[in-house]
Amino acid sequence: MQTKEYAYQAIVGMQPELKPAEVRGLVDVRMDCQQKVFGDGGELHRLQVLLEQGALRRKVGSDEQVRRGQLERLLDASAQDKICIRVLPDSVGSHPGLAGPFVLMGFHEAARDVVWCELAKRSVYFDQAGDVDYYAEVYTDLWERALNPADTRVLIKEMIKEKQ
Repeated sequence: MQTKEYAYQAIVGMQPELKPAEVRGLVDVRMDCQQKVFGDGGELHRLQVLLEQGALRRKVGSDEQVRRGQLERLLDASAQDKICIRVLPDSVGSHPGLAGPFVLMGFHEAARDVVWCELAKRSVYFDQAGDVDYYAEVYTDLWERALNPADTRVLIKEMIKEKQ
């Protein structure tokens, strides 16, 4: 769900040792994946996005327009029927999701669901029932404590106004 500019700055910030061509390659992969999922004829049936409020405020790169563009991207995406975005407010405090970001993926034709964790140097997949169940429980708990979609849109709109 990242803009090209945001993805570039985020990758540079997380992996400053990469050469510009390597960063562009990683950005291209992210953009290609998004096109396959969100583009015309995309494979996406439903997407639920859970973001921490602090992540929306995090400075990425030196240009505030990059962050504003990312917020606008999230607001636009939240208007799509197959996408639901919710923000976990700062008031939740410490929670199991702080261990690191993860993606729960369900496939209609697959025998089981998968959890994907992107780490600094590689990605890790879990497909064992116990692992997937644990992450599903964490996700469900956090999803229920997050702002509803309407309140999430209001929050994002307020944050965009702050950047004008």
